Amino acid sequence: MNEAEGRVLLELQNVCKCYGGAPVLRGVSLALTCGAPVCVTGRSGIGKTTLLRLMLGLERPDSGAVLVREGVRFSAVFQENRLIEHLSAADNVRFVCPASAMPDGAALAGAFAAVGLTRQEMQKKALALSGGQQRRTALLRALLAPADAVLLDEPFTGLDAEARRAAAVYIAQACAHRALLCITHEPGDAALLRARVFSLEEA
Repeated sequence: MNEAEGRVLLELQNVCKCYGGAPVLRGVSLALTCGAPVCVTGRSGIGKTTLLRLMLGLERPDSGAVLVREGVRFSAVFQENRLIEHLSAADNVRFVCPASAMPDGAALAGAFAAVGLTRQEMQKKALALSGGQQRRTALLRALLAPADAVLLDEPFTGLDAEARRAAAVYIAQACAHRALLCITHEPGDAALLRARVFSLEEA
């Protein structure tokens, strides 16, 4: 077992969040642990994205606590790809990698190939990529960043079934010893990622 496995990196304790007086999350408790991926499910508007934003510190809970182990590094994929449009797909990935963690050319090409993108496509500017190609580039950027916990909000948006499977396999491999949280509407994604399901409908 990797020494990081089983280590809790982040924990929500009885978290509540309201917007304009309307409750979005009520008493949610959840721990993110290395090597134990979690898929968060629930209907639209139930608070899945709010949960992710609370974990990243982009929102504060109205009550309860968000506890993060000291020194934990996060990477994320949001519902928007948030790529730097004038940079190539490859340079978007390199942008988040410090020199000490920069993948060499062959390793980077291998990562793009693993999610179904060619060497030619990885050299295209992000603006010239299709929606699905942009999504996979955003995924690689989060997965190749030196992060301890990876948070993904609907990561397979715009991908067909084959691309979805390839991306899921790569995510599972890349996060085998990290904490992973994936927000999804698709119940089958948990099986692809070998993740336990956390339903906000039942929280």
